[in-house]
Amino acid sequence: MKKHWLKTLLIVVCLYVAFVIFGMLSTGYYIDDNGYRQPIEVTFSYLEDREDYQKLKEQYDNICSLMVDITIVDIHLSNEEYTDLEAVTYYQDLLNERVDVMIPKITALEVGEEQAVIQESLQTLLSNDVAIYLQKMIEGLRSGNSASIESALTWRDKAFSSFEALRGDMANFARRVKMDYQSIENWSLNGAVLEKDGTAQLKQEN
Repeated sequence: MKKHWLKTLLIVVCLYVAFVIFGMLSTGYYIDDNGYRQPIEVTFSYLEDREDYQKLKEQYDNICSLMVDITIVDIHLSNEEYTDLEAVTYYQDLLNERVDVMIPKITALEVGEEQAVIQESLQTLLSNDVAIYLQKMIEGLRSGNSASIESALTWRDKAFSSFEALRGDMANFARRVKMDYQSIENWSLNGAVLEKDGTAQLKQEN
């Protein structure tokens, strides 16, 4: 009888240990603001939010890449390293092959109501600010219309201002779902530009 009791107790202990180990392995962790590793409380709502984050982060990363490529063309044009015609070709490619392709992908995303605000920001940044900037630069460079280029530069400022606001929203979203928000906060446009094209540096005016 005693032997049977010990065997039952041993089975219970083994099951408990297995349960604890499984819980530890299946629990997600994140690094808090103080640098400590903390367990993530997983709920159905949390999993849905994290899935939305992954969808939006993919499109956000595409926009980061686009802003880098636009800046590279801007710098080489400003340095007179591109002719107006060459710049028009690059801007047209960015508009047709990147912006026009990304907008419907963002529009088609299915995310929760709370995340729809960020989705709208992604879409507005592209369809309004960035698209108008590229269109006006193309028009101005083709026709030599300085007024169109001046208007384009205003839209460029608006686009990059909207992008910075979007970056803050994405960092906050990443923080909320316990993802890597620091890489978003610490991202530098100038750093990303130089990493992709080390020659893209504005010349000092004499």
